[in-house]
Amino acid sequence: DTGLAFDLHLYDASTGAYPEFTGEGDYSWISENCWKYGLILRYPEDKADITGVSPMAYHFRYVGIPHAEIMTANKLCLEEYIDFVKDYTFEKPLTFTAFDDTEYSVYYVAARTCLFPLTTATMSVLTLSQATTLTAISSALI
Repeated sequence: DTGLAFDLHLYDASTGAYPEFTGEGDYSWISENCWKYGLILRYPEDKADITGVSPMAYHFRYVGIPHAEIMTANKLCLEEYIDFVKDYTFEKPLTFTAFDDTEYSVYYVAARTCLFPLTTATMSVLTLSQATTLTAISSALI
């Protein structure tokens, strides 16, 4: 495992129980805003046929702020997003302004075979600061 995912569970101190986290009601804020922190719901209910995994309202994955925002805005699961971003290269990136006005260039870089066989794709992000300094950030997904 890459350590980029986690399961969110609740603890009810009054009963000592762990009720199922559904992402609804008092906890809907988490599901609705997780993308602002670079997190996605990894196995959404409407994407089981694509992910091959039953829906899990409690399973989140860190993919990075620009990736999470693009995926959320376009209603893409990780598998769909990887296919989507393959159309963008270093020479012809997807330029994107995030909700916080940070500008990103997003492009696909094929992963090489290495010691970490779980890494099957890499999305690269360049953050453009006001001083036009480039900071490269790579996020291994999956």
